[in-house]
Amino acid sequence: MYVLDALQESPAASTRGVELGEFRLLCSGILYNGNVVTYDWTKSDVCRSLLRGRIVLYVVSQPTDSYPQELALRVPATLVTEEQPAGAKLPRVSKMFSPHREIADDLAALLTVLLRRLITVHSHVRTTPTEPVPSASGLQDFPQPIAGVRPGVTWRRRPLRVLTSYDGKQEFEDSASAPVAVDVGWLSSTLSALPSMSAAETIVACARLYSEGMQLIEERPEMAYQMFISAAETLAGEALKDYSPTDDEKVKAKKKVYDRAIQLGVIEAGARDLAIVATHGMAWTSKKFQRCLQQYTDDRLWQKDDLFVTVEPFLPKTTDFERVLGDIYHSRSSALHAGRSFPATVGVGTSPQIPIDAVVAAFSGERLLPPVTWFERVVQLALVSYIEEQRAAQPKTSQQTAPKVGDDAPGTREPDSGQVP
Repeated sequence: MYVLDALQESPAASTRGVELGEFRLLCSGILYNGNVVTYDWTKSDVCRSLLRGRIVLYVVSQPTDSYPQELALRVPATLVTEEQPAGAKLPRVSKMFSPHREIADDLAALLTVLLRRLITVHSHVRTTPTEPVPSASGLQDFPQPIAGVRPGVTWRRRPLRVLTSYDGKQEFEDSASAPVAVDVGWLSSTLSALPSMSAAETIVACARLYSEGMQLIEERPEMAYQMFISAAETLAGEALKDYSPTDDEKVKAKKKVYDRAIQLGVIEAGARDLAIVATHGMAWTSKKFQRCLQQYTDDRLWQKDDLFVTVEPFLPKTTDFERVLGDIYHSRSSALHAGRSFPATVGVGTSPQIPIDAVVAAFSGERLLPPVTWFERVVQLALVSYIEEQRAAQPKTSQQTAPKVGDDAPGTREPDSGQVP
């Protein structure tokens, strides 16, 4: 994965053959540097800087809190050569290119997970060599055409509503997501540590699935649910790869084998052994899915959400967490293999409006799935918690010597160096 190479390359390494790709990203939310001490972050240019160093991330929107927020990303990439194996009718083919777009896409997906705001690549603005090179045009950089680029993927801005009570009193309700005070030190050190994590490739794969889900969550909540389930299943397969249930759980899983053995006169101990042997080769994906999400989420899940609209009647209770996770996993199988639709309740939370079908379903008395906006939060918390666990498991020596993506150290507080009128 090229993004891991870009994150771990030493800044002291030779820059020969390295090109800087500059991109514009779109954020469906508001980001600012939370390590800056300032009276009003919306008027401070220092608060625009989110990553500095080899990888640069900067807010370029005017004003800063414009929606969607436009970000500038600059990433280095070395020229790479990929060879495709020769086929029966085709010779071996070699491809040489700079993987700027691949790196930018994966970084946008990782930022979407770490900051819990949808961040997508809008356009490739230009590519700049780190050393001047002659060219036919006489330019030292290579501008990318952006006029024909299709619009980036963003969420609609949620409306500001006026609520009128029975006595005529009016008040405003803003359902927009809260601005994110980015801990740039934490963000920089987390990205720097990622390449040396044992599960780095799995984390990037999960981030890609999560990002796809975030792009679909407003318009196609059922497909977004599928993406989030896939991300959680991928995480569970890595985090609990050595998991094995207890013998009692194995017997319960093969209850029919156990019961049949008893009917045939096999003693209880023998029937248990037969049921346990019958489980050999089972992947236990459902149990891993439930156990992983239970293990890597915490009490923040049950606090008020600062991203999506919270509609309490549609949210599960803490006591039903394990059961709800099981329902979610099995609903994916029903949707994929039997063509069954998700209930209307899954689309609640992306806007202040509640579909009438969801209201009817809520009063039907049936056991329904929670909104996709709730399950998204489960998956994001689990992913970030697992990344933190991976960081903590790294030897301290490797953490100290790892090259930093940005210049900021964790926990630093920068003074405000100027105000924009």
